[in-house]
Amino acid sequence: MLLLTARCSCCDEVRLELDPDEPSNCMVRFVPGAAARPIALGRHRLQLLLGGQHVHGSPYTFDLAPGAPHPPQCFASGAGVHVAARLQRTSATVTACDALGHRCPVGGAELAVALAPCAHGHYGVVHAVVDRGDGTYLISYSADISGKYSLAVTIHGQHIDGSPFRLVVASAEADGSSPPRRLSRGSASPRGRLQPSSPSAQHSPMPHAPGAVAGSPRLMPVGCSPWGSR
Repeated sequence: MLLLTARCSCCDEVRLELDPDEPSNCMVRFVPGAAARPIALGRHRLQLLLGGQHVHGSPYTFDLAPGAPHPPQCFASGAGVHVAARLQRTSATVTACDALGHRCPVGGAELAVALAPCAHGHYGVVHAVVDRGDGTYLISYSADISGKYSLAVTIHGQHIDGSPFRLVVASAEADGSSPPRRLSRGSASPRGRLQPSSPSAQHSPMPHAPGAVAGSPRLMPVGCSPWGSR
């Protein structure tokens, strides 16, 4: 019996599996290697060998590009992820990545943000969720009351890595700076979301009570517990 094998320049291992719907077909599965050599993007060559000889058309050339955003691999960065000053507009950046950790080069993800209180009843407000069009998103928010909050960031209704984040809002007077002015809320709300069809921030008037965001994705209230457990 002749053995069918495969080799590819994109990863350390290639598996051949029979198609359960069409046994005469064979599926090629690329397996990531160790952390030192993950599946690489770019142009690659796939060799299919039957009994040590190339099958018709082998080697094949193909381009490997990033996949769709995978929320557990997406992440938030910037000081605004964990700390903020009372009554001051604060921002953070969300970066979308695919299931293998490759950065997504384009925008369009359904990203939603919510700022919920912990051990008090004062919700923060989300001012903007901006799609930069390059796989990163700028979020901005503020809170009138000092204290602990939960900052939830979801993509397609699923939390990104580390979300909901533990956020501490401190008084600006505590660090010796001048007292801040009260921000005008305008159309800001406790929750902000970005639809994939628009690269600009979108807001919907929402009450200051917890509840699901109208439309998709649904973002349920974030529960808080004493810090020491999540």
